[in-house]
Amino acid sequence: MKQEVLDNALDHLREEPKMERLIDEFGNPDFNGGIDYFNALSKSIIYQQLSGKAARTIYNRFLGLFNNELPKAEDVIKIDIPTLRNIGISQQKSNYISGIAEYFSNDGSKIDFESLSDIEVGNELIKLKGIGQWT
Repeated sequence: MKQEVLDNALDHLREEPKMERLIDEFGNPDFNGGIDYFNALSKSIIYQQLSGKAARTIYNRFLGLFNNELPKAEDVIKIDIPTLRNIGISQQKSNYISGIAEYFSNDGSKIDFESLSDIEVGNELIKLKGIGQWT
């Protein structure tokens, strides 16, 4: 998609005060493709059943463990459960994130998700503990 089209669309959305506030708070959407499934799933798990503000605080602490960069699965494997618990992630969610990291370091790294349909991706990821259709 052309950057000019995206910029025009964002300018149009900013005319609505609520949308302007959301764009300012969360930044411009990334339309560059290439989904980082590991980080998308980790973030989704952290945000589950929490208010937006609490989830954002915990997620930012999570990123802080990795110098505020999106971590690779191999980086998350090196973090122990007590460290995840200390930044506010529940025991269950810590286990899920660790399991997802193991998956993407091993089996998931061999799968070309970009070549799969959305349904095929969903069917593969739903096998992971903590991942459901809603994720």
